[in-house]
Amino acid sequence: MATMLFDTLKAFEALKSSGFTEEQAKGLSEALKVTQVANIEGLATKADVAALKTDIENLRVATKAELLLVETRLEGKIKLYFMLLALLFLLTNPKAIDLLSKLLGIVK
Repeated sequence: MATMLFDTLKAFEALKSSGFTEEQAKGLSEALKVTQVANIEGLATKADVAALKTDIENLRVATKAELLLVETRLEGKIKLYFMLLALLFLLTNPKAIDLLSKLLGIVK
């Protein structure tokens, strides 16, 4: 976690020289310090970003592998459905059976 120092003394002096009372300058300096610390605590570090990049790359590789597996399964199913459709077409169409018989030399 990155830390930045807030110079409350400089802020106090700048506020006081701008016309704030000592109490106002002190209170505002402390409030600014608290706000800055709260804002800094939510920031990501270089290590956080590097870890996220690694996680993203791991997810990308895993997703690519999974997509390749799904693609292979789909190709197999498409081939099977095509062969079943061709077989169904051949079995239900008399002209296709005659043509196939002639092509295979079963019938002259």
